[in-house]
Amino acid sequence: MAVLGEFARTRLAGDRLHRARRRDARTADPARGLAAGMDDACRRDAALDRTIAGLGLGALARPQRHPEFGRHCAAVELFGRAAAGGRSDLPETARAPLRRAVRAAGRRARAGGVGTRARRTLTMRLVLATERTRFDAGAERLAIELARRAQASLHVVYPLVANPEYQIVAPERVAAEEAAARAALEELARQASAAGITVSIHVREGEEPWREIADEARERQADLLVVRRIGKRGVLARLVVGEMVSQVAANSAVPVLMVADSPLWSRRVLVAIERHARAAAVAPVAVTLAALAHAPLAVCADESDAAIVAESARRQGVACERLADAGALDAAFAPRVQQAGADLLVLGLTPAQSAHGRLSRAIEELIGAVPCPTALVRG
Repeated sequence: MAVLGEFARTRLAGDRLHRARRRDARTADPARGLAAGMDDACRRDAALDRTIAGLGLGALARPQRHPEFGRHCAAVELFGRAAAGGRSDLPETARAPLRRAVRAAGRRARAGGVGTRARRTLTMRLVLATERTRFDAGAERLAIELARRAQASLHVVYPLVANPEYQIVAPERVAAEEAAARAALEELARQASAAGITVSIHVREGEEPWREIADEARERQADLLVVRRIGKRGVLARLVVGEMVSQVAANSAVPVLMVADSPLWSRRVLVAIERHARAAAVAPVAVTLAALAHAPLAVCADESDAAIVAESARRQGVACERLADAGALDAAFAPRVQQAGADLLVLGLTPAQSAHGRLSRAIEELIGAVPCPTALVRG
């Protein structure tokens, strides 16, 4: 198929020159121009035969020759010329199955990345962490919408604080809490089902809720973990981000999307990659999130990192432009998000920004200073 693609490009260049010469001839002599047009049609039929043979579809063409060649070539015979392609004229009923077969072969080639660059299917494995509080409502709505856009199922995890001593002393209370959690998740599952989403619910018990959430995402091999951010703005960024959420983001092996109470982004996705962060890990996450919402990308990173994101965006057909280096990722970066007209921020973090089991203070302040959802990708 690669050879066939090269042949097609060469053939296209030759055809353009050939058509230009034919136009000049038609202008000088309309009669000869009509004959040349018929000649061109026969030449195209012959080229189609060769293409069909190269695709292994030649058997479809052999019985389809038109028996009344003279009637269709009367204009050529009138002006004293013979068609170069011979008996290659096909009726429309014969051409239709050939067209379908050629197009199907082309689709198979594109799906396999042969001859043209294939556009990958957007698939995501989504995990939503929730405790069904009013602060979780925004993350729940957005996770359902993402699952609908990606045509994916949704795994929902509900963390419960528990320890062996507590289970021994008050087993009835533990059982009641678990039953209440499952009832709350069943209500969420009904909401998702109304949107056509399949939901699986998981109640996990442990001494550290953040660890149960991170473990669930890892075990499900999730592509994205959606969590609340706590939407009530306060003086301290930590009150906006939340202790458990910060620990989840700092320890999760998969990208984390923090949501307060925002709809799905649609205007622009801004990607900020600090030096020493892994752009190769950030790029597929940012491009997929942009493609799901049909939104363009803007990149704040150095030239090499921006090139990595731009190449990933090009493969998915997502518009992408580089703005400037991200610089330090802290609260001072927040105005640039608004200036870019972005309604989703994707941050590429260095190991130092998620050290000591929680996000750095600068990153938490940045997340608290922007109103839009924020996706965090650790390097």
